[in-house]
This record gives sequence, C-alpha cells and structure tokens, in this order.
Amino acid sequence: MHIGIIAALDAEARVFGNGTGKLLGQHVYRVVVSGPGQANAARATHELVRAGCEVLLSWGLAGGLDGTLASGDVVVAERLLTRGGSVLEPDGALVELLHGRLAGARRGTVLSLDQPAAAAREKKHLRERFAADAVDMESTAVAHVARSAGCAFLSVRAIVDPATFEVPEAALAGMGQNGAVSAWRALNAVLAEPAQLPSMLRLAAHYRQALRGLRDTVQRLQ
Repeated sequence: MHIGIIAALDAEARVFGNGTGKLLGQHVYRVVVSGPGQANAARATHELVRAGCEVLLSWGLAGGLDGTLASGDVVVAERLLTRGGSVLEPDGALVELLHGRLAGARRGTVLSLDQPAAAAREKKHLRERFAADAVDMESTAVAHVARSAGCAFLSVRAIVDPATFEVPEAALAGMGQNGAVSAWRALNAVLAEPAQLPSMLRLAAHYRQALRGLRDTVQRLQ
C-alpha cells in the first residue's frame, strides 16, 4: 500500500525526516508540503493520486474545539465536516488501525474551514454548531479528492491552540501566504501592541508541544 501524506507546512512535514519511508512496518509513504488552505491541499492530493498513492492522509496541526483537548493532543478523525454540513467518513478499518497504534489519541470529528478559527468565542460557537473536536483548513479537501479518485483517506491532527485560547492578532498578522509565521511581521505587530507578548509566548509553547505530538505519532506509526 502506498500512502500519500499532505502537510500544509514545512514544520508539519519535517517530523517525517526525509519525506519518504515506511509506516506500520511495511507501507511506503511520501510526504508533500501543500501550503495552507483547501485549494493547495486539493492540488497536492491530485499530485499524490497521479503518483499512485492509494491512501491519502491529511496531516498536521489543528485548533481545539473540544475543551478537554490540550496542545499536543492528537485527534484521529472518524468524521470530517465542511462548514456547509457535508460529512465525509474516513476508512473505518484504517482509523481502527491507526488508533490502535496511537495510545492516548482521540478519535473524533474534524471540521475544515476556509480561514483559521482564532477567537475563543468563535471556537465555542463552532463546537456548539458542529459538535466537532478540532478545526483545520485542509482535511475535507484531501477527502473530496481522494473519494473522487476511489482512494481511502484519513486525517490525523495535533492540537495547537486549545478551545479557550485566544490566538493573538500578532500571530495572524505575521502569517504569510505559505502559512508560516514571519518573525519580523509578528515582532512588528507585538511592538505596536506589547500587551500581546504574553499570548504570543504561550502560543509558541503550544506550537512546540503540538509538533512534539506529531513527532511522537510518527514514531508510533513506524
């Protein structure tokens, strides 16, 4: 089985090392960095389908909607939702296989949006409306392409910002087109409003914890 892994950001992909190898001891994988958002994720998924991948995995970071999830916690999606209410269900046997290897991971619902959900109030509203556990910007795009190509699909996400955490404006201001945060733009935003500094430091700690969650997940799947 050939597994194609779609990561929006370089940091999400780097936890796999050189970008190719084997998962579960025998299945060859290839990682591509798509850039953030649904259009980029769909384009990268099409590329992996053309390369012969039979399973497509949306991989990376997410925001928490369930208040019991902390930064670094891992969610294996058993349902994917769009804002419009469409439901896509990953391959049940593969979900069971992954969850069996990932002690402590949460099986749950991942909602995909066009924009980041930054405010605690917005995350609370999304939780109440969709009963989703986490929110990202790519998983349903991967799922739609995979399903149309007759391929299985999965989503594995590590939580960065918990449900009650307010993502500071400086982080959003510093985010570039590729989803990476420019230190200079973020710094300028903090200098313009120094009260954001404590939140930025907490976000950086959450980000490091989420990447540790992804690295631990790779180790358990190899």
